[in-house]
Amino acid sequence: MLVRLVQVRRPVAIVLGVLTLFACGGGSDPTPPPPPPPEPVASLDVSPSSAILIPQQSTPLTATPRAASGAALAGRPVTWSTSAGAVATVSGSGEVTAVGPGNAEITATSEGKSARAVIEVREGMMIGAAGGTVSADGGNVTIAIPPGALSGTLPISIARINNPPNPTNLRAPVAYEFGPDGTQFTRPVLLTLKYQSSGLDSLQALLRVTRLTNGKWVPLPSGEVNGPARTVVAPTSSFSSYSLGYPLFPAQVVITPSNPSIYVGQSIGLSARVLNGDGEAMASGPFGPGGTVHPVFWSGDAGISLDYTDRLAIVTGRLHGDIPQVVGAHIQVSIECRALGGGPKPCYYGEFDGHPVQADSIQFTYGGSARVLVRRVPVRSVQVTPGTAVVTAGETVQLVATPRDSAGGPLTDRPVTWTSGDVTKAVVSPTGLVTTIVSGSVPITATSEGIAGAATLTIETSTKPVVGVQVTAPTDSVEAGGALQLVAIGRDALGNAITGRPTTWTSLNPSVASVSPTGLVTGVIAGGPVAIRATIDGIVGGRSITVTAPVPLVHGTPTTGDRFTCFVRDNGTTWCWGRGTSGELGIGTTPATQSVPIQVTAAPPFVAIAAGGTTTLGPNPERYHACGVTASGQAWCWGANDVGQLGDGTKTQRDVPTAVGGGLNFARLAVGATLRTCGLTTGGEAWCWGASPYGHGNPAISNRTAPTRIQGTNVFTRIAAAQFVVCALDGAGAAWCWGSEFAGEMGDGDDAIHIRDQPHPVVGGHRFTDLTAGTIHVCGLKADGTVWCWGRNSVGALGDGTTVTRTAPVAVQTPVRFAAISAGGESTCGIATDGSVWCWGDRTVAGGGLGLPSFYPTPVKLPLARTFTSISASSGHACGHANDGIWCWGLNTWGQLGNGALSQVPVGPVKVVFPQ
Repeated sequence: MLVRLVQVRRPVAIVLGVLTLFACGGGSDPTPPPPPPPEPVASLDVSPSSAILIPQQSTPLTATPRAASGAALAGRPVTWSTSAGAVATVSGSGEVTAVGPGNAEITATSEGKSARAVIEVREGMMIGAAGGTVSADGGNVTIAIPPGALSGTLPISIARINNPPNPTNLRAPVAYEFGPDGTQFTRPVLLTLKYQSSGLDSLQALLRVTRLTNGKWVPLPSGEVNGPARTVVAPTSSFSSYSLGYPLFPAQVVITPSNPSIYVGQSIGLSARVLNGDGEAMASGPFGPGGTVHPVFWSGDAGISLDYTDRLAIVTGRLHGDIPQVVGAHIQVSIECRALGGGPKPCYYGEFDGHPVQADSIQFTYGGSARVLVRRVPVRSVQVTPGTAVVTAGETVQLVATPRDSAGGPLTDRPVTWTSGDVTKAVVSPTGLVTTIVSGSVPITATSEGIAGAATLTIETSTKPVVGVQVTAPTDSVEAGGALQLVAIGRDALGNAITGRPTTWTSLNPSVASVSPTGLVTGVIAGGPVAIRATIDGIVGGRSITVTAPVPLVHGTPTTGDRFTCFVRDNGTTWCWGRGTSGELGIGTTPATQSVPIQVTAAPPFVAIAAGGTTTLGPNPERYHACGVTASGQAWCWGANDVGQLGDGTKTQRDVPTAVGGGLNFARLAVGATLRTCGLTTGGEAWCWGASPYGHGNPAISNRTAPTRIQGTNVFTRIAAAQFVVCALDGAGAAWCWGSEFAGEMGDGDDAIHIRDQPHPVVGGHRFTDLTAGTIHVCGLKADGTVWCWGRNSVGALGDGTTVTRTAPVAVQTPVRFAAISAGGESTCGIATDGSVWCWGDRTVAGGGLGLPSFYPTPVKLPLARTFTSISASSGHACGHANDGIWCWGLNTWGQLGNGALSQVPVGPVKVVFPQ
C-alpha cells in the first residue's frame, strides 16, 4: 500500500512544480483542455408523419435527430426500416416506395432513439390529362376519368371504408374514399359501384350514389341503375367519400303540439311536419327519383271533430273524459318504378321473401299522432234559487243550484256540494233541502268545482205550541267515561219541528249516566238502561241510554279513502268500513254501507294501506279501491279495477285482496283521488298502474293493468297521488311532479296547463321531509315543522289565508309547527308537535266537520282534547289515531266514520266502534 501511495503522489508534485514555474514567470504556454463530448440524441422527428400512396409511387421521408433542448443535431447516422415490406419499402436515405395495398410503419432510428411514419397504400394508378380508368375492391368500384378532366398527372387512389359513419340512408355495408381528397375535375367523371341484392331491400331501382357531405350521405343529383349488371353509375366533379344509398325518404310525421288540452267546444290548431331520416322537414310533392309525398290525411277519436287542409288541422272538443283523444296524421308516399337498364315496365325491384318483385309503383304510409285531452267546460259561477227566503223555524225549504259557464250557460252535469253557514240554525241535505232549526239569518252555500254561490235564509220563530218532544242520538249506548250527544226536537200538531225553545235535560239515574244542560250524556259506570228526559214548554220526551264497560283500546293507523276508511291494527289485521259497492271493503261482498269496522277477508299482514278512488270521471262515476303492502314489500289491492288500477293484469273487480303482478318489492304506495295506483320500490323507483296518461311517464301509454316504470333516473323516498298529478320526494327532499295538470298542482310556477310525461321539479328550491296530496292540491312538510302547499285553493285548502290558486309552493299561515300532515279532497290536516289536530279548507273536514263558515283558509284546531299520533284526510272526512282510540269526523252518509250510524250532514268527531 505504501508503494502505491508514492506512485500516486509523484505526478501531483510535478504539477505543483510546474505551477511554481508559471508563478515565477518562467516556462512555456500550457496545453489546451480537450473538446467536450458530442451532445447525445434525445428524440427524432420524421416528416411527413403520414402519407397516402398508390403502388409503385414513391415519396421521401426526412429524419431529424434532436438534442434534449430541441435543437437539430447534424451529421448523426440514421437507419430506416419498414414493418410490412409487402406494403411499402424504404431505402437507406428514407425514400419510401409503395408495393401493395395496406398499411406500413416506416421507422427511423438514431443512437437508440426512434420515430415512425404511417404509410397507407391504396389501390389506384397515375392518371394524367389523357384520362383513364381506376378499379378497386375486386372491381366493386370503378372511376372513369375522361380526357381533359385533369390538367396534370395525379395518383388517383381508392380506399374501402367498412362501417361508414352516420348510415341513415345507406343501403351498402361499405363506402369508398377517393383521393387525393378534394380533387376537382374540369369535366365530370363517372363513378360505378356494384351491389349485391341480397344485402339490400327490394327497391333496387331507387339506388343512388351518395356523397359524404357535412357528415351526411347526400344522393348525387343524377345517376342510373343497371339491374342486370347490378351497378349504379353517377357523374361527379370532385373527390370525397362515396357509397350506395337511397334518397332520404319520409320517416315520420310529427304533430305539434303533441299533448294539448282543450275544453268541450274549444278548438285548437295542430300542425303536421313530415321528416326524413335525418330529421329534416319535407314538403308535399315530388322527391327523389319518381317519389311523391301526398297531402296529409287526418283522423281522430269520437271525442273530437276535425277540419283540416294538408299540414294544418283544427280540432274541436266534443266529449270530455280521463283518456286523451287520439289525433292521427298520415301521409302516403308513392314511388314510380324506373326501368333498370332501359328495360320496359313493370321493372324488377329485387327479391322479397325469395320471390321477385315487379311493379309500376309502390306506396308507403307514414303516420304520427297527438293526444288531445278534452276537459269539461269549467264552472265559473253557481246560481242558487231562491236567493233569499223567509222560513219558520222547524220548516224545510228546497234550494236549487245551477252551475254556469263563463257565458252564463247552465252546466247540468256538475255535482254540487251544499253547506250551511251555521248548522245550529239550519242544516242542508246533499240535495239542497234545508231544514231550519232556530231563528236568525244563515247563508246556504252551493259549491261546484270550487266555485260557490249562496242563498240567505231568514228564519223566524214558530208560534205554534209544542205537542211532542223527540229525542234523537247516534246510538243508545255510551262507554263509561265516554260522552254521547242527544238532540231534542219539539214538534207541533202536524209533526213539524219547532226549534229555538228552551230545553231542560234530566237523568233519572245520574249515578250511572249524567246529562248536561245541552244534552251531552256522560257514562259514569256500566249499567242501565237510564232514562234521559228532555222537557220543552212542559212537554216531556225521553230516551233510554245504556252505559257499557269501556272498549279495550285499539291501536293502529287509519287510512281514509273517498267515502270509506281502512285500518291496520297493531295485530296485523286489516279492517274497513263505509261505502262498499266497488268491493273496496275487501270482504267478499259489496254492501252499500258498512257503518262499523269489518275485517278484510284473506288479507296478509300489512304494514301500510293506501285507499282512494274518484267520483267525477267517466260513465261509472264512483270507483274506489285500496291497496296494502306487506313487511316483505309485496303489494295487494282490492276494489274497482275497470282501468287496471289493481295491477293484477286484469280489469276485473276484486272483492278481496289480490296480489299486484310484476314481482316488485314496494316500500310505499299511493292512491289518492284517482283511478290509478303508484308505488316506490325498495330501491326508490316509481311505478304506476291503472289510469293513464296521468299515472305513467308517457302520455302515449294507455291504461296499464300491471306496474309500469316512470321515466327518468330519479330515486324517490316519498310519493303522493292527486287526481291528475303524482308527486314524489327525492333523497334530498326536493319535490318532483308529473301527469296532467289541472290547476297549478304541478308546482312548476307556470300558469300554463302542462302534461308532463316524466318527473319535473317543483320550483322554489324547497326541501321537504314528507309529502301529501288532495284532489287538486299538494302539500309538503319541512323539517322545521312548516307546511307549504300549491294547487287549487278555491276553498282554502292551501291554508295561506286566501282562495287564490298557486302554481308554486306557499307557506301555510299559522304559528303552529307540525309533526305530520295529510291532504284529501279540498282539505288539509296536520298533527301539531303537541299532538293536537289542525285542519283547513272545506268545512266537512276543517273545523272538526262542524265549522260555521263554508271553508277555512287558515288552520283551525280540532275541538277534541286528545293527543293524536297519526292523521288521514280524504274528500269529505278524516280520521286519526288518538291516545284513547280512533276518531273520525266529517261526512257520514256511507258510514265512513265507523260509529255505527249514518248522517246526511257533517258530523263532529266520533269514536270508531270496533266489534267486541
